[in-house]
Amino acid sequence: MNTTSEIQSSYVSDTPSFSIIEVTDYAEKTDAPRPTLSSPRIQRRYFRSFVSVVSVTVAILFIAYSAVPIIAAGAALIDRDLLALAVFGSVAQLESFVESDEPSSSLPPLSHSIGSAPPLGTFDDDALRHILYESALPDCGADEYPIKPVDLSVDAEYGLLASNETAYEIDLPSYLDDDLGIESVGALAERYGADSPVVLIVHTHGTEAYAENSADSYSKKDNCRTTDVNKNVVAVGAVMAEYFNSVGIPTLHCTEMFDADSYIDAYDKSSAAVREFTAIYPSIRYVFDLHRDSVIESDLTKLRPLTVIDGELTAQYMCVIGTDERAGYHTEWERNLALACQLQSRLWQKSNSLTRRMSIRSASYNQLWAPGSLLLEIGSCGNTLDEAKACAKTVAEQLAAIILEQ
Repeated sequence: MNTTSEIQSSYVSDTPSFSIIEVTDYAEKTDAPRPTLSSPRIQRRYFRSFVSVVSVTVAILFIAYSAVPIIAAGAALIDRDLLALAVFGSVAQLESFVESDEPSSSLPPLSHSIGSAPPLGTFDDDALRHILYESALPDCGADEYPIKPVDLSVDAEYGLLASNETAYEIDLPSYLDDDLGIESVGALAERYGADSPVVLIVHTHGTEAYAENSADSYSKKDNCRTTDVNKNVVAVGAVMAEYFNSVGIPTLHCTEMFDADSYIDAYDKSSAAVREFTAIYPSIRYVFDLHRDSVIESDLTKLRPLTVIDGELTAQYMCVIGTDERAGYHTEWERNLALACQLQSRLWQKSNSLTRRMSIRSASYNQLWAPGSLLLEIGSCGNTLDEAKACAKTVAEQLAAIILEQ
C-alpha cells in the first residue's frame, strides 16, 4: 500500500563500522653523519619541530579535555556518526579528513553545517538531535540521492495522534484505561504448559532492509531489500523475540520472508502462516507483524526518522492498526487499538521523540487471528539496521511490560 503526496510512504511495505587507524612515524635510515645543533639553520629547523610538537600536544590535550564532559555525562557510548556530524558536518567529511595526505589539515569549525549547535562538551540527547536534524545534505553524484535525518515524532500528549483513513471518529485517549481482556502469561502457562508460546512474531515483508551504516546517500538501483536475515527486518524481529523470551514471555519467531517470491501474495501467505501457528499453539495471544517503513520525498530524498535515546541513535517507530471497515468480520479491532494506544503512551513517556503518528486503516492487516495483534513499523529505508534494533529493543521492553501486567 503506497501513499503519495509531498512525501511518499509505503506501509506494506548495518553496528557502525569503526575503523582503527594506526599512525606510525617512520624514521628514514641513512649512513650519513647525524647533524648537530651548531648550525643556526639546524637550530631553526629543530625549533620549528619543537613548536610543532608542542602545538600538536596542546591540541590533543584540548580535544581530550573537551571530550571529558561527554564521557562523564553518564550517557551510553556516543555514536561515531554523531561526533562526525558535530565536528565535520558529515561522516563523509570525517572519512575524507582521516584519509587526507595532509595530517596537518585543520579541523572544521564546530558550527560547520550544523547551525547553532552547542559546544562539543555540552552534548545531551536534545543537542545531538539538533545536530542530526540541522546537518547539511551531502553533494550527490549522478544517480545518487541524499538520506536526510528527520524528526517525524508526534507533538501530542502521550503521543496519541493518528492518521485515520476510516470513517470512524476515534477518541484515542479513551482507550488508555481499557482492560485488554487477555489472559496472563501465568494463566496461559497453567492452561497450556510452561513453555507454550504467548507471542508470535512474523514478517509479511521480511525482505525489507535498511541503509548501510554511515551512509548519507543511496543509489537509485538500491531497492533496500535482501533475503539475508542478518541484514533485513527479520534481524530486528530477532531482537524483540530474544527480549520477550529473556523476561519470561515465551515467544516464537517465524523467520519466513513471505514476500521473497511474490510481494502481491505476501499478506495471503502470512495470514495462512499465522492461522497455522495459532492452530498448533492455541496459547498464542499476541501476533506482531514487524515491517520497515519507506518514506521518500518527491525529489527522491530518503527520510531517516531518527532520534537519540541515552546517547544511542534510535529509529523512530510507528504502529498500523487495522479495522473492520473493509473486513466486517474483524470485530475485535478496538482491542488492538487499545493495545496500540497503551504502547504508544509508554513509548512516549520513555522518549517523546520516539513515536510517530499512528496509522488507522480500513483493512484488517491480518490482525484478527489473535486478541493482541499489531503491525509495527520499525524505522524506515533511510535508517540503519542498528538504529532499527535499538528501536525494537525499546518497543519490546514496553510491550513486555504491558503483557506481564495482564
